[in-house]
Amino acid sequence: MRPMASIIVPVYNVASYLDTCVESIICQDWADMEILLVDDGSTDGCDELCDAWAEKDDRVRSYHKPNGGLSSARGFGLDRSRGRYVMFVDSDDWVECSLVGELIEALERNDADVSVCSYVKHKNGGSYPHCIGGDRVYTSSEALFEVVRDESLNNFAWGILCKKTLYDEIGYPRERRKFEDVAFTYQLFRQASKIVHIDRPLYHYRRRDDSILGTWSLDVALALVVAHQDRYADLSQTTPELIQPLLESYYSVFRRAKKNTALASVEQVKGNSDTIRIYLKRFYEENRKTLEEAVQLSVFARFGDAVFLAMPCLYRRLAKTARRCRYGG
Repeated sequence: MRPMASIIVPVYNVASYLDTCVESIICQDWADMEILLVDDGSTDGCDELCDAWAEKDDRVRSYHKPNGGLSSARGFGLDRSRGRYVMFVDSDDWVECSLVGELIEALERNDADVSVCSYVKHKNGGSYPHCIGGDRVYTSSEALFEVVRDESLNNFAWGILCKKTLYDEIGYPRERRKFEDVAFTYQLFRQASKIVHIDRPLYHYRRRDDSILGTWSLDVALALVVAHQDRYADLSQTTPELIQPLLESYYSVFRRAKKNTALASVEQVKGNSDTIRIYLKRFYEENRKTLEEAVQLSVFARFGDAVFLAMPCLYRRLAKTARRCRYGG
């Protein structure tokens, strides 16, 4: 018999967190579901934990594959899922026991294609709820605007319950890359006719120090730049009304990449720094007028951007001097 929902959990070296994650899914008050644990070549015993859960509960299916990255594991699970609805849960996170039921009921009550909920970010011992002030139903264009602004709707693939037919229609990327969520999640909202948001923090997102977002570096900065450029290249053509928020979002990434490059060590800069600058320079030159109008850059900001793009070594020296003057040392 086909289950109503498929919960896909990509697993890689999270032995300390996996049981908490699976227990929170097992406890769901919506019983008509399957849970797919996809071990992506773990080396810390997660493979045995996945198998043990499959033996404990017949709704759990355990799979093992060579390491291919997060997108590969999610896609592997999608290919084997049987549910009408699909949702990803990251294996170091956990969820409230009412999550699946509330998302399905909200989706069906509003005749929507996608349902999401608010979440709590757990970082460095603190808990930070991310709520929007009330339930809301979005059209596709409204949802895209919010995703680009990264406000009431986020760019994460986890915690989104949607009709599996959406993935069938647009596919799911399998290549290994960082920030795959930024380059893909907006496509779900573009394909959907209606999206419903439950303003209850039913998903618990664990921000670990060793995660991609927790270990900021030049290669991470480059990956984020590329993801935003890919998204801009697509949406600026299909949805021109989003150009301003797209550029505002991109410029925030631009500024962070500048800062990261300026404060990096000489050894770090030898690698990805020039690549980042080339990407940023090409994009900046192609969109200079629109970008400066959209973000309303000051003369000082434009000067800093110009120095960074034309004379990165000088920019690094100026930035480090300014930092020493401000903070000492």
